[in-house]
Amino acid sequence: MVEKQLFSPGKWFEELFGFKESVKAVYENFTCEEKGDSNIITSKANGKSYNAGNFQVRSISSFKDLKPRGGGKLSVIVGNGRSTKNYKMIDVLMSEAQPENNGATYLAASNFNCLEFVGEFQTASMGVTGYVYDNTQGPYAALACGPAIVYRNYFVKVDDSHIGQIDKEIELLGDTPIPVINGYPSLKESFETDKKFSSFDWDNLDHYKVGVHRNCQVTTTETPNRKFYLHDNENHIVHQVYAAAFNFQGNCDLCKFTEKIGANLLKAEYMATVYAAWENSLLYPDRPGSNKLYLTLLGGGVFGNPENLILGAIAECCEVIEKSGLDVYIVCYCESSQTMRVIEEKLGKFIKKSGGSFINPDKMK
Repeated sequence: MVEKQLFSPGKWFEELFGFKESVKAVYENFTCEEKGDSNIITSKANGKSYNAGNFQVRSISSFKDLKPRGGGKLSVIVGNGRSTKNYKMIDVLMSEAQPENNGATYLAASNFNCLEFVGEFQTASMGVTGYVYDNTQGPYAALACGPAIVYRNYFVKVDDSHIGQIDKEIELLGDTPIPVINGYPSLKESFETDKKFSSFDWDNLDHYKVGVHRNCQVTTTETPNRKFYLHDNENHIVHQVYAAAFNFQGNCDLCKFTEKIGANLLKAEYMATVYAAWENSLLYPDRPGSNKLYLTLLGGGVFGNPENLILGAIAECCEVIEKSGLDVYIVCYCESSQTMRVIEEKLGKFIKKSGGSFINPDKMK
């Protein structure tokens, strides 16, 4: 058995691609070639090629001809934070590298440009190496697939005249009047009286988009004590869905007007995520994780989205989950009695009816 070569998280880009990141160095050292349902990124620095996947901005109506299969299940993985002994079940970076999750779909919390920056002052030109310093779900979900991160930042087709997000960004809220700066929206109570807001059809769920990045090679994982190492199976893929929530502790006010918009946003995102995972399971069948979808609680924690709002949005998707035939898991990194109460209230009946369960990672093999 080959011994893992461990390295500090901040070295992930250099270990994977053979050079230190800068905009200039990226465009000098990488080639990116479309090949079938993949984009192949090759580093001239170390001669290695990786599958960076296929990225599309999607709305609910873009998912067509998905024939109901029935038997979809919803379960909840209830973690205990860093004290969880079976840590690979709740740590997204470790989870994506597990053999049983080859082919699974993961919802990743991002900004509204499908990037992972901590504030509107950050831009794509500042690079992606620093994702490791934000110890939240989204950046660490992304870090499993380093080439896919590079693709979304530097090589994604934003429109017909922009490749990469250096000069123009993906805008998941681009069909709405909500102003967004570097992936961070501003939504104020006072906007309700603005004509372009008061006349807008907020109930049309197609206005809210997600970024679907499928067929992404898993290149990086970690140990429980947060040492990184390179994944050794080049045929191990996952699919990632990037979605964002309003920051009700930041540039978004929480009031009746904005809460309704937030509810529609979350419902659309969770619904699109289930559809994406359903589609992925058909496009990439016969992998151990093809039928699995892992969800996170979008906008929870520091963003201040009420748990009733988040879990209510997931509850709106129960019928689609059942029809999809998927095994869907809500991953709760650290159990709280309040969260469990709301989950039981909003989803308990469906979890039981669907044949799902509440899973204690430390009681699993």
